[in-house]
Amino acid sequence: MKLFHLSDLHIGKRVNEFSMIEDQKYILSQILHAAKRERPDGVLLSGDIYDSTIPSAEAVQVFDAFLTELSTNRILTFIISGNHDSAERLAFGSSLMGKSGIYFSKVYNGTIEKIPLQDAYGTVWIHLLPFLRPAVVRHALPERAEEVMCTADAVRIALEQDLVDEQDRNVILAHQFVTGAKRCDAEELQVGDLDQIPAELFEKFDYAALGHIHSPQKVERDTVRYCGSPLKYSFSEAGQEKSITVIELKEKGTVELRTIPLKPLHDLRKIRGTYLEVTAKTFYKNSDCEDYLLVTLTDEEDVPDGMAKLRTIYPNLMRLEYDNKRTRSAADIGTADCPALERLIGTMANVDELDWLGKQLESFDRYELLQFNAAVERFGLSAADELIDLSFCAREVTVVSDFTDLEKTGKCHYLTVHGACDPKELENLDGKETALALISGQPGYVTRYGVVYDNGIKLEQAYDRKHLPPIWMPESCIMELKLRATGEDDPKKQEWVQLPASRMKLERAMLRAGIASCGEMQMLVTDSRFPDEVNCALDVEHGSLFELNRLCQICSNFKEQDFVKLGAVCQMAKPACAANIRQLAENLDQFDFAPNVHTPEELGKYMIQQSGHYEYDENLEDFYNYGDYGVKRILQDDGVFVDRGYVSYHGTLTLDELMRDDPAENYQQEQEANMEGMTW
Repeated sequence: MKLFHLSDLHIGKRVNEFSMIEDQKYILSQILHAAKRERPDGVLLSGDIYDSTIPSAEAVQVFDAFLTELSTNRILTFIISGNHDSAERLAFGSSLMGKSGIYFSKVYNGTIEKIPLQDAYGTVWIHLLPFLRPAVVRHALPERAEEVMCTADAVRIALEQDLVDEQDRNVILAHQFVTGAKRCDAEELQVGDLDQIPAELFEKFDYAALGHIHSPQKVERDTVRYCGSPLKYSFSEAGQEKSITVIELKEKGTVELRTIPLKPLHDLRKIRGTYLEVTAKTFYKNSDCEDYLLVTLTDEEDVPDGMAKLRTIYPNLMRLEYDNKRTRSAADIGTADCPALERLIGTMANVDELDWLGKQLESFDRYELLQFNAAVERFGLSAADELIDLSFCAREVTVVSDFTDLEKTGKCHYLTVHGACDPKELENLDGKETALALISGQPGYVTRYGVVYDNGIKLEQAYDRKHLPPIWMPESCIMELKLRATGEDDPKKQEWVQLPASRMKLERAMLRAGIASCGEMQMLVTDSRFPDEVNCALDVEHGSLFELNRLCQICSNFKEQDFVKLGAVCQMAKPACAANIRQLAENLDQFDFAPNVHTPEELGKYMIQQSGHYEYDENLEDFYNYGDYGVKRILQDDGVFVDRGYVSYHGTLTLDELMRDDPAENYQQEQEANMEGMTW
C-alpha cells in the first residue's frame, strides 16, 4: 500500500507580510500532479491545513479545489486538525465527505476514528488523532480527568482508548511535538516540556505520520516521522529541500520510505555581501531575483533607503539585516558577555546567585557592562556574592579607554558622577577641562578595559547572603511577586520571584524566606505584564504560587496583542482564579476578538475591512451596511462588547466547562499546599 504523507499546508499564511496563497496554489498543483502520476492509495494530511482557526474565503476555496481534484481522481484523503485549525470548522460535513473518500478527524469525544483499507497483504488501519490539549481530553474522559496533567498524559490516555490490533498494519496521523524533534522559527513554542510527548507512545503503530514541525525528520525511528511543510515559511528553513514523503507498506514489519522533491514558485533563501556586491549584475544574473529573500549587508554604514533600493532588483525582498561591528557589538551585549564572570570558574556555585547576577547584567548597557568588568578587576573580586554587591554601585566608576577625545571623556565622567543633568548644562560644560581635572586629581587604576577612576565609591553590602535583592524585570518575565511567611514583618526576610520559573527555583525561594508550605505564604504582585482584567481576577492573596506559575508558562510566548485579547476574554468569561484564566489562555484560539470595537457598526466595518475574512473593495463603500451586518454577526456569534472590544466564543464546551476546576488540578493544588520539608 502506497501513501503520501503531507502536513502543515498553512493555507492563507502570510510571511513577513507577503501573502503565500499563489505559492500554495502552485505547490498543491505539484502535489496533485505527483498523485496522478504515482496513484497512491491515500493522502495523509497531518494537521495545520489552514493558518488560522477562521480561514479566509480564498484559503477555503484553495483547499476545496485541492480536495475536489483528489476525490475526482479517486484518491482517498485522510485529514486531521492541527493547532492552527478549528477542529469544529474543519470537521464540518465530515460524514458527508467520507462518502466521497475524504475523511476528516472529528472533534475529539473520547474515541479516535479509524478507517480500514485493504491490499494484497491484508488490512491497514488509518487512525485519525486530532491535535489534543489536556482540557479537551479531561472533558471527553471525565473518569480519567485527574490523570491528565500535561499534553503527554492527554495523548497517552487518548491512545489507550484506541484499540489497536497489532497483527494488522496500523498508521496514525498526529499533530503534536514529539520529544527530540528539532523546531524551526515558524512553529509555535511553549516553555519547557509542557507540550512534548514521547515517541514511545507510537510504538504500536507501523508508521506515525506527524505534523506540527516544519523540518522533515525522523524521531527515534524511521517510521515516526515529520514530513515537514511543503513550503518554506521561515528563513530558518532556507537550506531545506521540501518534499512529499512516500510510504510503502508491504507485509507486516516492512515499511519503505522515499521522498518526491517539491519545487516552489518562489524559493525562500538568504544572500549576503556589501551593497555594491549584491547589486552587481554578475552577482544576481544567474539567480532568480523573484525569490523571497533575506539580505544581509556587511557594509559598516547603513544604506539610506536600502530596502527600497534593493527591491528594484529583488522585488520580493522580505527582510534586510546588517552584519558589521555595530550589530556584532549589540549582539555581544545582548548575551551579557561578561569576562569578569570567568573569576567564578572553580568556585563553589550557588545557582540562584548566578541566575540573579546573569539577569542583573543582562539589563546593563554597553558602557555599564564595561564599568562592571573594570570595577571587578579594580577591586579584585572573585565571589558571586561580592559581584552582586558590586552590581549596585559599579555604575559609579569612570572608565577611560580612549584618551583621544577628552571632551567626550569629560562629559561622560560628569554624567557618571551626577547621574543626570539638564541638556543645556551638559552642552555648556567644558568636557576637556573636566577630563584633565579627573586625570590629574584622582589616582587611576590601569585594567585591561582602560583606566578606572573609582570616584571614591564604597562597596556596601546590598545582599545579605540569604535573601536575594529585587531585580530588574526582563521581557521574558510575565509577573514578579514578593513572597514572605504569614505574619512576617521583617523586610529582610522576603523574597522576589519572577514567573515563569522552574519548580525548584520557587521552592528554594520559599526556603530562603522561611516558608514551610504554600498555606503559610503571603504573596504580593510587584509587577505584571497581564492587563488589569487578568490581574483583578487572579486573587493572588488566596491563590497558589504554582498555579500562577503554570499560567505564566502558558503565556510565556504571548505577544502584546495576545495579552490584550486575554484581558478582553476575561471580561467576557469572568474567571474566578488563576486556574480558570489558565484554561482561557490555553484555549485562546477558540475566541474571536475585534479590538477597540464597541458598536454594531464598528464591528461590521472591522469584519469587512480588517478581519481578512472578506475582500474589501473601497469602490463599494457606499453599498456596505456595516450596522446591519454587525448586528447579524453578534446574533450569529453570541458575542459581547467589553471595554477592550468585541469578543465571541466558538468552542464546543460551555465557558463554565472550559474553565472548571477538574479533580487533577485540585489534587495538585492540595499537594502543593501541604508541601513540607523542602530541600535544596
